[in-house]
Amino acid sequence: MYEIRDTWIPAYYRDQHMSGLMRTSSRSESENHFFGQFCNPNCTLVEFLGHFDSAIEAQRHEHRKNDHDTRHTNPQILAKEFVLEQQAANIYTRTIFFDAQLEIQTAINKCAVGKWEDREDNFVNFSVKDFSQACTSFFQVMMRQLDMTVSCSCKRYEQFGLLCAHIFCVLRLLDIRQFPERYIMRRWTREAVPNSAPGAIMGISESDDQYQQVNGVVREITRSAESLINRLVYNFDALCAFRDYVGQYQSTADQAVVNAP
Repeated sequence: MYEIRDTWIPAYYRDQHMSGLMRTSSRSESENHFFGQFCNPNCTLVEFLGHFDSAIEAQRHEHRKNDHDTRHTNPQILAKEFVLEQQAANIYTRTIFFDAQLEIQTAINKCAVGKWEDREDNFVNFSVKDFSQACTSFFQVMMRQLDMTVSCSCKRYEQFGLLCAHIFCVLRLLDIRQFPERYIMRRWTREAVPNSAPGAIMGISESDDQYQQVNGVVREITRSAESLINRLVYNFDALCAFRDYVGQYQSTADQAVVNAP
């Protein structure tokens, strides 16, 4: 175990982009706890299948509730003078935003830039003191404002896909007014999962035949578009032509919506 310590001790692979992925054992323990609330080892196969359906439905209900809260409620903004917090609230789901908000509050109340020095490659090295940490050393934040490239020695973004308090501290010091888009991971955003099925958007009941027809056509269009993009990705000119065609059709679609009865 000691010889392969670099494959299982997190400190050895902090530089790897993990995006908050859990260890296999943690994932298994979480699933066991979840399904343990609905069934037990003494269940028959038929009982287990019934309990499994109930568990999945409960999970879907919780997902829909969280999605509704994200889209139709506004979290409290604690640092109104720091515009990036409001932007984060508009970008992330509620759960992820609360994680980002905690880092922002730590940056404002418990972090300070001790010194900074310019480098020849247009980077500026900021030494940030985090008073919420027990360590006495400084965290090193490398920032190139020209293209908004930033990194921190704590490696929080690499591990979880979210900016750390030390980077927010530097962004606040430099009065950056736009959230760095290159550090927004789509998996944490409001748009990671579509709002709802097209049939539901139209207000059609799931038992209605039109509901299935509409959703079926949408799935066909999605699969065709993905297949076409995968074929065109090796031909840049053809890919651009397809993009332009979609853009042209967008105006036609907008006009159709306006003229719809």
